[in-house]
Amino acid sequence: MTIKRIARYFLRGCLVTAPLGLTVYIVWMILSTIDRFLPLPIPGLGLLATVALITIIGLFTSNVVGRSVLDLTESLLQRLPLVKLVYNSIKDLVSAFVGD
Repeated sequence: MTIKRIARYFLRGCLVTAPLGLTVYIVWMILSTIDRFLPLPIPGLGLLATVALITIIGLFTSNVVGRSVLDLTESLLQRLPLVKLVYNSIKDLVSAFVGD
């Protein structure tokens, strides 16, 4: 086995493990941040509270009143130049994956 082949195997190993490790690290950081903002006595309960809150927001925006509030908020965001760019970019990215 040559040094060149070993280096190639090492590079392939890095290409496989780096995205996995980075994903695990990012998820861990997000969960830690959520738990810090919501100081609940049970670890991970902050994640459950966040999921519940997002579900309630989804329920709220599914009816007529919530949809009108969402439309009003979007129209206000469209008036701010930098915010408009960021908001539309994120909205387009999410729409590309969700198809909504």
